[in-house]
Amino acid sequence: MGAVPIAIRGIRGGRMTWQPSQTEKGKTEILGRCVVTKRLHTVLVDTTDLVDFEPDSKQDIRQQFPSIADDLGSVEFLISGCSPAGWTRLFGDDDGKD
Repeated sequence: MGAVPIAIRGIRGGRMTWQPSQTEKGKTEILGRCVVTKRLHTVLVDTTDLVDFEPDSKQDIRQQFPSIADDLGSVEFLISGCSPAGWTRLFGDDDGKD
């Protein structure tokens, strides 16, 4: 397991780590505690996305991690450290019942 490059710590303040996926070849798990719930949360990315990640790039996380670009919960976790459960706790469900 290794430290995640500093500029991903949402992946900036979150002390996230990574490890190769035990179940999916070519994938890496990025792990960290949600800044809201304090529970462990994992995002599964293509290993090549993590290897190619450039902290000083002008590209946003969706461009640098195309394997999760459509998964807004994972993208938000990498940006801010807030998991989908944390987001729901802060802002409620998006089903219109709030």
